[in-house]
Amino acid sequence: MYIAKEERGGQLYYSIRETYSEDGELKSRLLFDLGTNPGRYIHYPGGNSYYIDESVELGLMEKGVDADTFDIEELFFPFMDARIKRVIRPSPRPSSRFRKSREETLRLQATTHIFDRRRLHYLRYGSIDQQSIEQTPCRFFLNLVGKSRDEI
Repeated sequence: MYIAKEERGGQLYYSIRETYSEDGELKSRLLFDLGTNPGRYIHYPGGNSYYIDESVELGLMEKGVDADTFDIEELFFPFMDARIKRVIRPSPRPSSRFRKSREETLRLQATTHIFDRRRLHYLRYGSIDQQSIEQTPCRFFLNLVGKSRDEI
């Protein structure tokens, strides 16, 4: 699950979407429409406490998604009050990812479409000349793995 942004009529609209595989292709589907202000689904009863409106979880359950409350809270984190964010995560947490072997990295990169790699390369470096795309480190494209174009 992820939160997607879409511009309609000059305004940003947000929705909770899910990527799934169908016939070997990655597709996405709408799970819950959040409108123009996802922050309205976050309630602050007092102190440093907060909760996500139950309509979100019920809406996801109607779509057949059994979402964990912690996963839903993680989706809404960017829209929380800044003070609450600082209390919840006072400092950046170190990543606990394991390093992948070079063969594994190359295999994963091979599953990404060249269009997506070129797009990410352009967005990152702002260069129309893409001759250096093959010299770009493999790990640069790993965030494309398992994502639909809507998610990127």
